[in-house]
Amino acid sequence: MAAGSGTVRVGVVFPPADSLAAVADGSGFATDSLTAFFAPAVRAAGVGAAVRRPAVDATVFAADGAFGFRSAITSLYPSTPSERTYVLTPRSVVGKSVCSMSVADAPRVSNGHRSCKRGQETRATGRLVWCAGAMTLSTRTPFPSPDTLVVTDAGLETWLVFDRGVDLPAFAAYPLAATADGAALLAEYYEHYVAIAQDAGAACLLETPTWRANPDWAATLGHDRSELADFIAAAVAVPDALRSGWTSAAPFLVGGVVGPRGDGYVIDNAMTPEAAAEYHAFQIECFANTPVDVVTAMTICYAEEAIGIVLATRELGLPVVISFTVETDGRLPSGMSLGEAIETTDDATGGYATHYMINCAHPAHFDAVLDPGAPWISRLRGIRANASMLSHAELDEMEVLDAGDPADLAARYAALTAVLPALQVIGGCCGTDHRHVEEIAHAVADQRRAGSAS
Repeated sequence: MAAGSGTVRVGVVFPPADSLAAVADGSGFATDSLTAFFAPAVRAAGVGAAVRRPAVDATVFAADGAFGFRSAITSLYPSTPSERTYVLTPRSVVGKSVCSMSVADAPRVSNGHRSCKRGQETRATGRLVWCAGAMTLSTRTPFPSPDTLVVTDAGLETWLVFDRGVDLPAFAAYPLAATADGAALLAEYYEHYVAIAQDAGAACLLETPTWRANPDWAATLGHDRSELADFIAAAVAVPDALRSGWTSAAPFLVGGVVGPRGDGYVIDNAMTPEAAAEYHAFQIECFANTPVDVVTAMTICYAEEAIGIVLATRELGLPVVISFTVETDGRLPSGMSLGEAIETTDDATGGYATHYMINCAHPAHFDAVLDPGAPWISRLRGIRANASMLSHAELDEMEVLDAGDPADLAARYAALTAVLPALQVIGGCCGTDHRHVEEIAHAVADQRRAGSAS
């Protein structure tokens, strides 16, 4: 490929102020390839034109199948020589487009997340990590299109407590990731769902064990914010390590789970959207510096907290899914209807959420409120149901696990496809494990095939 060039400015400003633009130079080199890797912090506005982004002036070039930029970066690191050449070679790693940039005379960096050597100054914002001497980035796997079935995991905490006899103070699983034995136990749990997704020909979404990994709950366990950030990084690393064993052509994603600030079933102290955004921003910022592909807020009890989570996630440019829980009457613990909660959240956030889900409730609790003609129904694309038909209050009093009937639960999921045409993400919540999800995956996959054939 003949070398070509166009001038762009590279920066680490977040959130992005403008969209990407694809520009091709006379040699046939298209800078949309470059901007795809830099998205959304870089924009190419035309050969010879500059986009005003702070930090770095760069000249795009392409040669011998690679592309990159030459840049002066003294404005970021005065100790760095004024001219360095960065060569970008895109490669595909388990469905993720990964691009590494390294200074010619510096060690090559292969991971786009916190990849600087210890002791080097780092500056991480969004997807870009700047180091003194090297810069790397990688792109997050986009959420699959609605026609792709997505298998996710199940009731991690109940599996740990009742199946594996693990003591979980505050019902928090995230500390397990910081020990070798705990990480191995979590990996054992996740491996079931990787196999189920692969067998079903579905995409795989593994959600991190971070439902309780927010500052208030961490404080009850004696963890400060610095320690919590390390726990969150370790919790993401466990499911992320399973990417390397994924051989399907379907996408593999890791979701960063955000739980409610308070109890999962009871609203103790309701927050405004602004307060919720400020509170949850810490955990979401931690996720932004890890390989998570999407933020998933689960067991959300009221719309204001959902709005705050979406706003905080949008501020960092991450995709987000909101999963509400409902009581036996199909309403949120706040008393708001499911449809109103979805519409209220969308109205307040410009419809930013990728989609919505229901979790921690049995289909018998909410199937009657699913109106296939309602305008919000297409936004509801995922179900992670409880195994038991008991209410939240009744489940809180249980000393023995109610695992329900996996076959019956799977049949209920299959029936839901008639009223939830957008149903895509399937998994479980309290009381469910891989047995339930395997039955559900086969039942829903069969139902989808039958629908396609008719």
